[in-house]
Amino acid sequence: MSIPRVILGCLPFLGESYQGPEINRLYRERFSDMNETMNILRSAYVDYGIRVVASPTYSEDKLVKLFFLSISKLRSEGIEWMLAPCISIPLTIRGAKIDDVRRWVTYLILESKSVMDAYILKEKYLRDPILSCRPGWMEIFSKALTDIKPYEYEDFQELSVDLKLIEERVSYFDLDRCLFLELGSEADFLVLTRRLDLLGECIDILRESGLEVFIGSHHAGSVIPILEESDLDFKGYITPLNPIGALMLPSKDSVEDAIARASRLIIAIKPLAGGRVRPIDAFHYVFRVVKAGSAMVGVASLKELAEDMDALLKASTYA
Repeated sequence: MSIPRVILGCLPFLGESYQGPEINRLYRERFSDMNETMNILRSAYVDYGIRVVASPTYSEDKLVKLFFLSISKLRSEGIEWMLAPCISIPLTIRGAKIDDVRRWVTYLILESKSVMDAYILKEKYLRDPILSCRPGWMEIFSKALTDIKPYEYEDFQELSVDLKLIEERVSYFDLDRCLFLELGSEADFLVLTRRLDLLGECIDILRESGLEVFIGSHHAGSVIPILEESDLDFKGYITPLNPIGALMLPSKDSVEDAIARASRLIIAIKPLAGGRVRPIDAFHYVFRVVKAGSAMVGVASLKELAEDMDALLKASTYA
C-alpha cells in the first residue's frame, strides 16, 4: 500500500486540541465515550475511503487505551484500519531523563547559532500559537531563558537511547496492520546535537520490522538540511505545515526552503494549525504551495470530518 494523500490524525481522540486546556478538557470528556471515537473512525473509513490512521505509542492513558480498543472493535465490523504508529524516543543524559523545558532552551541556542537571530527566534518560540497552548508556556519559557542553563557539548556526548524500550514499543503493534513507523520528534534533539549515530540506531531498530521509517520533526527548517546530507536510511519527514507557520520551526521560510530541497517524501501534520486555518486554505497550502505528498488531519466531530473532506476535494480540483 502506498502512502495515501490523507491520513486520519489521532490527537483529538487523545484529548489534544492545540486550542488550550479548556478545549482539551472537552475533548477528553467527549472521547471518554468510545462510541464517539468509533463513529468518526467508521465514517472516515466507510464514507470517505480513508484507510490509515496515525497512532500514538501505547501507554496506560485512558484515552490511548480506548483508541486502540476502538480500532479492535471496528475490525469485527470489517473495518480494517491500517496504523501509522509514532514511536517516541526515550532519551537520557547520564541516566537522567531529558528535561523538556531545558531541551527547548537548547533548541533556541543551537538554532540561533546556525539559522537565525536569537531575538527573532525567541519571539517565534514564545508566540507560536501551538506552543502557546501549553499551560503557562510564555511565563515558563521566558523564565527558563534566564534561569536554566542549556545542555552543552559535554552533555551531548553523554546522550543515550533506550533501544530495548523502543523495541518494546514497536512490539505492541501487529506490524501487518501498520503502513509505516514514525520516529517521534525527539529526533530533532539528536539531529541538532549532531548525534546522528544514535538516530541511526533508532532507525535501524524500526527498519528491522520491515516497514518504512519516517522522521518526525518540529524543527524541519534546521533538521531537514542536516538529514539530507546524511547517509541515514529512511523514507521521509513528518512535520507541521500550515499557511500561518504554526510550529514550523525555526521559521516558516526556513521550513519551506528545506522542504523544497528535500529528496524524500513529506507528510504534513497540523495543516489546520489547531483550527486556526480554514480547511480549504490549509489543503491548498499543503498540496499546491508546499507540494507535500500527504497530510495527517485530526478531526473531533463528524461535522469537522465532512468539512475537511469537502475542502480537500475542492483544493484538489481547483488551483
